[in-house]
Amino acid sequence: MKEKFLHSQGCVVRYTISGASQGPWIVLLHGWGCSADTMVSIGQIAGSTHRVLAIDFPGHGGSEEPPGIWGVEEYTQAVSDIMEHENILRPVMLGHSFGGRVCILFASMYPDNVEKLVLVDAAGIKPRRTLRYYVKVYSFKAMK
Repeated sequence: MKEKFLHSQGCVVRYTISGASQGPWIVLLHGWGCSADTMVSIGQIAGSTHRVLAIDFPGHGGSEEPPGIWGVEEYTQAVSDIMEHENILRPVMLGHSFGGRVCILFASMYPDNVEKLVLVDAAGIKPRRTLRYYVKVYSFKAMK
């Protein structure tokens, strides 16, 4: 396993590369409050056939805290920066919980740069709600 660091979005992000020396890539993204260490067993199994990229999100594991409050977009950009730096094209992306949310946004932003998504108890992307939606929902609840 090779530990690396990349400056992205104003902080240093830790990631590791392991697995097969040739073959397709798999990108492992952990859940909120965890680190890439929670994905080690998956990386070991996948590493027999894939090159494995495991990222510690900023503020987690061995990565620095982000310089401000980040949304899912900033975490997604950090993943994109690492993938671009390592020249990773069309990986399988596996995300647990918050990592799944990042995978979903990444795939929607860069659909031609994702082979497959594997979502494990993924958090998803919350839709933007209009005032009309809230009036309708809370009116129904009040009437009930």
